[in-house]
Amino acid sequence: MTPVLIHLADVLWGAAGLSGYSPLISFHIPTSVYSLPLSIAEEVGGWDGDPTITGEDMHMLLKLYFSSSTRLITEPVYSAASQCNISSSRPKGFLRTYDTPRA
Repeated sequence: MTPVLIHLADVLWGAAGLSGYSPLISFHIPTSVYSLPLSIAEEVGGWDGDPTITGEDMHMLLKLYFSSSTRLITEPVYSAASQCNISSSRPKGFLRTYDTPRA
């Protein structure tokens, strides 16, 4: 069972990722670094694989940022969130609306 604080950190991390959609922000915090070239990831020791890690994307960003002597440039690549496909199996109505976030 995952501790409550880990779930809370994940929710806050999602909110931080959504903040990257603002055109006012020049440095975007990634919510996925899995499209990162493998050669660059290898230069900083790869991704963290510890099961207690949260925010591994932020950690990879920081490793890359400091290994590049702060010359790292982030470029957002917008994509639909996979959670958009999750919904309740109830018929349309209030109960479906209530159950979908729970799903």
